[in-house]
Amino acid sequence: MMILQWRLPMVMWSFFLIYGMCFIFVFSTKTEFRIAWMAPKKEYYNLSAYSSVGALKIALSAIRRNPTNRIQSLHNSTIKVRWYDTDCNAKSALAAAVDAKSKFDPHLFLGPPCSVGMKGVALLASQWKTPVFGWVSQEEEFQDKKMYSTLVRFLGPLNRFPNVMFHLQSLFKWSQFSVVYDKRDPYRAVAEALYEKKSIENMDSSMNWYNIVNSFKVSNDMSDKQIEEIFRQIKKYSRIVVMALPWLDMRKYMLVAHKLGMSDGDYAFLCIHGDLYTYDRMETDVFSDLVWRKNDSYDSIAKDAFEPVFHVMMKPLEKTHWNLFKKIASDFTSSTNPNWNLPEPPEEYIPPDAYAPYLYDATLVWAILADKILKENKNPHDGEYMFLKATTLTDEVEVNGLTGKVNLDNHGDRNLNFQVLDMTENGTFESILTIKYQNKMMQVEFVNNKTEENLSRWPNGKVGIKYAPPDEPIYGFDGKKCPEQDEQPDRTFIYVFSAGGVVFVVVVATILYCILKLS
Repeated sequence: MMILQWRLPMVMWSFFLIYGMCFIFVFSTKTEFRIAWMAPKKEYYNLSAYSSVGALKIALSAIRRNPTNRIQSLHNSTIKVRWYDTDCNAKSALAAAVDAKSKFDPHLFLGPPCSVGMKGVALLASQWKTPVFGWVSQEEEFQDKKMYSTLVRFLGPLNRFPNVMFHLQSLFKWSQFSVVYDKRDPYRAVAEALYEKKSIENMDSSMNWYNIVNSFKVSNDMSDKQIEEIFRQIKKYSRIVVMALPWLDMRKYMLVAHKLGMSDGDYAFLCIHGDLYTYDRMETDVFSDLVWRKNDSYDSIAKDAFEPVFHVMMKPLEKTHWNLFKKIASDFTSSTNPNWNLPEPPEEYIPPDAYAPYLYDATLVWAILADKILKENKNPHDGEYMFLKATTLTDEVEVNGLTGKVNLDNHGDRNLNFQVLDMTENGTFESILTIKYQNKMMQVEFVNNKTEENLSRWPNGKVGIKYAPPDEPIYGFDGKKCPEQDEQPDRTFIYVFSAGGVVFVVVVATILYCILKLS
């Protein structure tokens, strides 16, 4: 099998080569490619054009000066890139797409990252038969490739969450959940995706899916009393609670759950979301005890409340890869090229965001596909044909991107790995298992020397899968599964009463006989 590897050492090589040559490029006029890069100037959900542009520049430079000669058709090509501010709203994104089409006629729409903007752009690109590559947009509806026929996505879409939940269900023997979700769009979308259970590819369709018994929308401005009422409703029907919330918002809800006795070992909570973290934030916000420790009088209670909590999230870049990428992105942010019409770096440097590595991978995979299509004497401007090639690319070659192995499914969507974290005895969090794709099949893998015997920690010092709470009480909710009482009447009373009656009759008869005899 041919292996295409885009590893950071290669990027470093490209970096020093390009800097050593003072960015002297010799372009051929044989082929020109145009990329419309669509990203918001303002920051939305920790992402902006300024925090992403370094990754794009690294990818463009790697394509141009790729030392492995794996993209031969593009080596002597001119790649022009023009940035369009989509402002993360539908109207701006549509206007930008129309402007790009009329004045630039791009071979690729790269973005926009926000789903609200991507909807219109991807529909227009489908109509124009132009490739559109997304490095963030995760919502369920983008899986409809009859509507979005030229869209390829590189961040794990939300429709992977039901598969993740299926594997957790199988591991812990859970089959029914309640869902609590934040009203903000990214978390509402996660809750909606959990309801959209599809058949797991290449798996037995008779496998039993989980059942969601109820769901509740919450917000940061809700009072503890309102949250308490929600948990009281949950207690009537469920023991396993899925929390589609920002990780650092969990403390408020878990303190209420603890107050209601829901952290004593009979319940489990799964915080699940589509948020992606840089490794820097993983260390400060996720692996640490920041989620429960606020240095107040409730810290001890809060720590106990988090004993039955799992954190389910997408797997970020490893520490060494992230630190190296961050360094190179910083160096590339201020680099220029006459064919790049990109945002000028701000006065205060903005470090790369967590999604920037996926922009890098999206750009390089586009180059791989364009190269393959050119070698077939086909048109890389044909978005439908490029989409078709994308659906089989990772079956034919192994593509290792900055974010790991790139695995695209038959919808042109990336299969991404997930991880599950649990609290350690000292109150910090560690990864206990990964749920990853291998040959388009999801597999569960224990990490950090975990086994079924020590996989998870539960309240009261219990450790191991066998102590996971059942998703239903032994006798059901409200005692609905209590053993039926014997409906046959108790005959003891009948026997005693009958015997007493016989004795009474004999005594009366004897007395009457004696009276008659005396008379």
